Amino acid sequence: MNDLDNNSVSHLDDLELAMAADLLVENRYEHLDPVVSNHIEECEVCSEKLMKLADVVDEMDEQDSTLLPDVKKTKRVPNDWLLAASVVFLLILSFVVWRGRQEYQELSMKYKVLVDSVEQSESKQLRLEELEKSLERIELQQDSLEKIREEIAMNENAIASLYVPNQNLEEEIARSLRSGNLELTSPVETDYQRNDHLTFLWESEPAQLGLVVYNNQGLKVKMISSIDKGFVLPLNQFNIGMYYYELYYENELVKINKFNILLDELK
Repeated sequence: MNDLDNNSVSHLDDLELAMAADLLVENRYEHLDPVVSNHIEECEVCSEKLMKLADVVDEMDEQDSTLLPDVKKTKRVPNDWLLAASVVFLLILSFVVWRGRQEYQELSMKYKVLVDSVEQSESKQLRLEELEKSLERIELQQDSLEKIREEIAMNENAIASLYVPNQNLEEEIARSLRSGNLELTSPVETDYQRNDHLTFLWESEPAQLGLVVYNNQGLKVKMISSIDKGFVLPLNQFNIGMYYYELYYENELVKINKFNILLDELK
């Protein structure tokens, strides 16, 4: 019997109806499988099909008798072997269909797994490429930071070198302090900014002095042959660093001292 679906009524298939019609025409209906015969009695659809099929079979038998009058009509005996072979064939066919469907499902699952694996691999490859690019950017940033650190260190070293005292000029200052030469009332501070200035003032004679400015390397960076009391020296003409100034009277050194021009953040 064929099951149309879980909620539908089962009916006889064509093979079962053919066997029933054959037995009915040959008056051997009592040999029909009780399950089949009970279903025919209860199912109006199958019963109607059986009647129509029996009429067709009976009509075919009558035509055979008309065409062959001399041949004595004998009872038709069902070929049990043919029926068994048909059943076996149907079973084999059903098994092949079921097995093929199962293999198809297995192949479909394997294909899906393969596709998912490929997609995951592509996704992992993309993430890996992104990570590699990020690492490259980080490495470039690290290289840049390292270069910046090196430049800062170099600048710091360069800046620090601008404030290293000059040994010869330091010794000259020490000798000047011991000798007690000209006393200045200004400048008195040591540290200045580049926008500051130095004002030179002294109380005693002479009225004019010569001025020479050196950097911490001992190089002469400014020379004025004669300045008066209250002379103002702008510091924006110098870079940051340590400087020394000397005051002369008639080519004789009367005063030497030093001052620093600082960075804004170091004041």
